Amino acid sequence: MKGPPILLDLSRLVSRASRPTPTGIDRIEIAYAEHLMARTDCKLGFVAVNDAGEMAAIRPSYARLLVDTLAQCWRAPSATGRVARRIGLLARMSALLPGSGLMNAWRRHGGSAGGAKRRPVYLLVSHQNLHRKALFARFKARTGAAFVMFVHDLIPMDYPEYARPGQAERHRLRIETICDLADGVIVNSQATAESLAPFLARRGRNTPVLVAHPGAEFAGPHGSFQNPRPPRDAVAAPYFVCIGTIEPRKNHLLLLHLWRELARSGDPVKPRLVIIGRRGWENENIVDLIERCDAIKPLIEEQADLPDVALRPLLAGACALLCPAFVEGYGCRSPRPWPSACR
Repeated sequence: MKGPPILLDLSRLVSRASRPTPTGIDRIEIAYAEHLMARTDCKLGFVAVNDAGEMAAIRPSYARLLVDTLAQCWRAPSATGRVARRIGLLARMSALLPGSGLMNAWRRHGGSAGGAKRRPVYLLVSHQNLHRKALFARFKARTGAAFVMFVHDLIPMDYPEYARPGQAERHRLRIETICDLADGVIVNSQATAESLAPFLARRGRNTPVLVAHPGAEFAGPHGSFQNPRPPRDAVAAPYFVCIGTIEPRKNHLLLLHLWRELARSGDPVKPRLVIIGRRGWENENIVDLIERCDAIKPLIEEQADLPDVALRPLLAGACALLCPAFVEGYGCRSPRPWPSACR
């Protein structure tokens, strides 16, 4: 039996077409897009919020080309980045075209199971535009679709000290949109489900919540599992790797202070630290250490835009992957309570 028709929101991927490497949420959206595009048991359409601020259809040919090109661009360095930008622009232009006819068609011809019309499903797996509740309410009334939305974390609300100014309120609006309009919610961890539960309860809605842990890709160019060794000239061994946007929540300062002590020690073998991630916000102290601390300069390597094809061998040759973040959406919360003996 075929599944219900699905309207996949590609707003984030359209907006990220000019980025040379993906963020974690980008990876989630492209993974869902590739999975759904490979299925044959459901009708699949694509939408995005256009420049006029309304939800509109994207031509399937543009949507598929954008996803395929971004996947290729993000996984291996090539000239496809320029192509992705052009396709992203085409997708945005296509979304500016009137889409009411297509939306009405999805509402009228949602499919059938045993003679009954099947309700289409609108799927959003990023937080894109969710602070604009009225936009989604209009779209739901217009299409009659069941809304399924993905919550990656509630960190801006639970830990506003680690978010950019204004993000706590913006994220609260996103969560309100989900609590009021979603017919089902996907979360990336049990910790996120527990953080979301009180907000759903306050709305008095018994919305199903599914924990769907993100996977990881280890496939080589022909789909086989690979654990490659790093190139000899990539990083002098031994070395450690830290992956994440350079921002206070990721706690790069802890590692940099530790490496400063290692640099000043008398140990003849001093490991290197490879920091992989773009520079984010409110990171002046972190950047000052990286750029101005002469003691650690020979031991620190910063990689802002590293494609997957280069990241895999770098990870394979590292002594360890270091994750000192204060909080993550997968349940990592720090600092932990003091042991009872220290209270």
